[in-house]
Amino acid sequence: MKVRDQIKANCTRVIRQGWPVFMDRPVWTVGGDWHCVNSEEELEQVILYTAEAQDRKARDIH
Repeated sequence: MKVRDQIKANCTRVIRQGWPVFMDRPVWTVGGDWHCVNSEEELEQVILYTAEAQDRKARDIH
């Protein structure tokens, strides 16, 4: 949990620096939901999903 919390804190800082819309609102959901990635194929799927989600979010913000 400590590593996850440190990663989230660093990511939150970068997100808030890059997108002021997140300055006064939560960036993460409550509960720290996570899933294990057990193979390179699953990791590739996670990376693609994340990239696509960020692209959609960027379009929604701008």
